Amino acid sequence: VCSGTAPYAISVVGAAGVAGMIYAKMMKYQIRVQRGVGKRLTMYKTQASKRMPPALLDALMGRNIQAALREHGLATPTIVMTVALFLGVMAAIYTILFYGFVAFTDQSDLDSGLLNDFILVIVIVIAYQTTVAETDSEALQDRIEETVEQIMVNLNNVIGMVEEQIVLAETLVAKMRKQMEDERGDDEYESSDEYSDEEVQEGQMVAHPQHQVN
Repeated sequence: VCSGTAPYAISVVGAAGVAGMIYAKMMKYQIRVQRGVGKRLTMYKTQASKRMPPALLDALMGRNIQAALREHGLATPTIVMTVALFLGVMAAIYTILFYGFVAFTDQSDLDSGLLNDFILVIVIVIAYQTTVAETDSEALQDRIEETVEQIMVNLNNVIGMVEEQIVLAETLVAKMRKQMEDERGDDEYESSDEYSDEEVQEGQMVAHPQHQVN
């Protein structure tokens, strides 16, 4: 194993630092996307609440926003998994480098040790540039707006489908209610017909009592 504590300190501190910055960057991105969605939902919710119960609307929005964040890798558990994956990859890279240092360099030589440390620093810089370094602010804003738009499209599709189901259910209930009312009206009509027949028979008996005597 590579002698000295400097390579291990560089590896651990460097990987942990970059991992922390990855987490902070993704959480910041998550917050900005949530704010963008929240602004769009404020206007959309006012209109949608007229077509469905507010409680159902809130439940649908909350669940589908979280699903959309997971789909775009912005849910907190997904961010944690991304950071853990990064640390795993870095650990594998460092392991390969350390065994290479032991096999191909003289650990007692100061120049070799400095060269090894420099290689480790270069790896950390590359990891930082690849995963953390901020892109152009305008491009980042475009990416955020694109993500917000995709989330809103998915949310509109889900809510539209639920609204169609609600309308279908209301139509079905109205038809069933009308059918029940029609059947009730038919039953009342038949009852009134039977009652009228009995009245006619009783009237005939009262009008012609002699037929019964004879």
